[in-house]
Amino acid sequence: MLIFQFDDYKSYFLDWVAASPNAGRGQFSKLSQFLSVSSVFITQVFRGDKDLNMDQAFEATEFMGLTDSETDYFLLLVQEARATGHKLKTRIKAKRQKLKLENLSLKRQIIQDAELSEEVKATFYGHWHYSAIRLACSIPGFANNAAIASKFQIPIERVNQVLSFLHQNELILKDKKGWKLGPKVTHLAAGSPFIISRQVQWRTKGFEAMAKSDEADLFYTSPMSLDEKTFSEIRQQFSETIKSALEKVRKADSEMLVCMNLDWFKI
Repeated sequence: MLIFQFDDYKSYFLDWVAASPNAGRGQFSKLSQFLSVSSVFITQVFRGDKDLNMDQAFEATEFMGLTDSETDYFLLLVQEARATGHKLKTRIKAKRQKLKLENLSLKRQIIQDAELSEEVKATFYGHWHYSAIRLACSIPGFANNAAIASKFQIPIERVNQVLSFLHQNELILKDKKGWKLGPKVTHLAAGSPFIISRQVQWRTKGFEAMAKSDEADLFYTSPMSLDEKTFSEIRQQFSETIKSALEKVRKADSEMLVCMNLDWFKI
């Protein structure tokens, strides 16, 4: 389901909900919690005539796990829906149509259609080995099976099994130099049933890293008391920090594997 095929953000979200596990049951409630708004408001937006504000729209793209270009398009859809003047609405629509044409080109469409099936996701997110080994294939010096086995201290037979799965599903490719990243995307939407398993696995790796006491690493835990307004403001700051970090990562060379775990929750 390509967002660029839609001209209305509400229609896209409703289709996204319908395509979610269990026919999207509970997604309105999950989104309301994610945005820190009432479920009544979410219903009024997507079943009525209210609109998301731009901050809420941006957080909704994070909830759905949209890519950068998909996020840009969704935000333009919201801006167009909120615009009241004809000239402004026409200007926003023209900008959106341009982005739509760019992303519906054959090359872009092939990449978007290359998302993982639910069956493949179940295996890929079932153990951290798959994600870690796939990313290792992007780093010079880890383009062969033996180097990967040595890096993660796991049996070569396991490495061969994981690489075979990744290659079969085009998550990695092979050229004259060895393994490299493939065209398929592995992004998880916020409502995915695989989210919890993935988070637990990588937090476990965080606990292991704490025991090594590497001064280059950063770990911080601090229970605290505050008010609702400050809680929401800090949550927004974290969201902006994550977005900024991911933009830098996309531009960075692949030299090492790292993991970012961030928690901000009410007790």
